[in-house]
Amino acid sequence: MKLIIKAKNEKGREALAQHWKESKKLSIKQKLIFKTAGYKHTFIDKDTIELEINNRHTSNPIFIDLIKQQIRDAFLLNGASTEDFEIEEVA
Repeated sequence: MKLIIKAKNEKGREALAQHWKESKKLSIKQKLIFKTAGYKHTFIDKDTIELEINNRHTSNPIFIDLIKQQIRDAFLLNGASTEDFEIEEVA
């Protein structure tokens, strides 16, 4: 299961860049926990981040909705609105 987060405009790109910058500040321990839980975070280009989820919870639609809401909340905290980015679910 993959989630593709795409910026739609400049405000979305700024929020995406801020998110990526913050993720690079995670400690080694936090990164290992993220990886062990089955998550892989990849910067595709200045407009796109891919989140790959490989754990037993991916078959639960409520879990995926919770992940998407966490992403929305993070981007809103970084100054974007819901019109500035989109989250696409890829099987």
